[in-house]
Amino acid sequence: MGWALLLAGFFGGFFSFLLYVRSERWFIAQFLVMGLSSLLLCGVAGAVSGSVEDEVLQTRGRHTMCTVVEVDEQRHTTTHYDSVGNVTHTSTRTDYVHRLNCAAGRPDKFIMGVRWASPGSRVDVTYDPRGRIGAVPTELVGGQGEPWPLVWVGLGVVITVRLGCVAVAAVPSQTAGREHRPGRPRPGR
Repeated sequence: MGWALLLAGFFGGFFSFLLYVRSERWFIAQFLVMGLSSLLLCGVAGAVSGSVEDEVLQTRGRHTMCTVVEVDEQRHTTTHYDSVGNVTHTSTRTDYVHRLNCAAGRPDKFIMGVRWASPGSRVDVTYDPRGRIGAVPTELVGGQGEPWPLVWVGLGVVITVRLGCVAVAAVPSQTAGREHRPGRPRPGR
């Protein structure tokens, strides 16, 4: 899937470059199409990433019962600046780090965007024995569903939008071949 996204991005950029070289009048349209294509490809990549993590936990994940020892609330504030250095906006994300005491000896924590359990609670947790993917409550494993229809539709829309833009830009302008002949009044006068 990564190769398909890479190729789609490359050919989209390549055709954008060819259209821009051909005519600068398509710059705004190319910019909008490039933005739409990029957003769709990011959505597709996010769906694939979430699905891969979920599938890894389904296939090789281990389940264990854990007791929540404590829950730490961590706030992460990010400030965004414009090109001049002025603050455009600030965003804050809150993560809840659930510290665990597990029967299997690990994992020692899982991190969620919500408070999942309170200290002293027992939680069934699924973790990756290789440690490449963070632990999650077992009831969330398998909840992602199959993203593949969404992925293929997203890629199809990106390709259709890009090819449609190329086709429209490749059609010669209706007024390009008309020239003014002497002795005839110009249109619109």
